Amino acid sequence: MNDLVLGIMSDTHGNGKLAYAMAERMRDEFGVGEILHLGDNYTDGEMLLFAGFPVRTVPGLQCHAFWERDKPNVIVDDFNGVCMALAHASHLLGGEELKAQVQLSGHTHVAQVKGVDGVVHHNPGHLKAARDRGQDASFSILRIGTDTIHFAIIEAAGGVRIESAFHIREDGTLRAFTPDK
Repeated sequence: MNDLVLGIMSDTHGNGKLAYAMAERMRDEFGVGEILHLGDNYTDGEMLLFAGFPVRTVPGLQCHAFWERDKPNVIVDDFNGVCMALAHASHLLGGEELKAQVQLSGHTHVAQVKGVDGVVHHNPGHLKAARDRGQDASFSILRIGTDTIHFAIIEAAGGVRIESAFHIREDGTLRAFTPDK
């Protein structure tokens, strides 16, 4: 099985110029095959889709699309054998989504990767502006291999902020480890 490379972005808040530039960077620099946009604004994800990027998006809490029945607020899907749940805000991930091995959400504008009880909770940060709520703009790259998941939070201005790796155990839970360089 080949590695699957995903780009994750959130909280673009109408900054289509930055979202587009980071989508190009995801594709050209990191070889991303699909972008997951975690909302606020839903239309920013649609703009990337119309520009030819492969994108799945969920609406943010501030989007009219959040209330439209044909647009799911939560997506749960298998990505290269890893069950992932996507929502704009972590409080939307309840019920069946709690069984996901990886839970992706935005909303807070604070980038993080955190393993809790065999599940990874991940927020890529924001692309609202160069800096917002005391946080520099960022997105993330997920590389899903046969038995590992690698997370890298990338600064929009350049450089890697955080890198984390998790081993996929036989029971499906994830365990953090330090990969060989």
